[in-house]
Amino acid sequence: MPAVRKTISHELKDAEKIIARSQVCFLAMSDQDIPYVVPMNFGYHEGYLYLHTGPGGKKLDILARNPEVSIAFSLDEKLH
Repeated sequence: MPAVRKTISHELKDAEKIIARSQVCFLAMSDQDIPYVVPMNFGYHEGYLYLHTGPGGKKLDILARNPEVSIAFSLDEKLH
């Protein structure tokens, strides 16, 4: 296995360990060049991350204009 592929495989395994221990993620988007970050609960199964939102609202409006996002996971946070 090439070194790059091994590195990616190890990084994915490390990321999945963090995801498995997390209860909250932070979804970061850009609303017309203004950062917008939302804490969210999530699901993760077989390499897919699942996020929930209602049928309309600010998140969907932003994503319709710009689908590029970043996601950070927290090991110490819980949504109340």
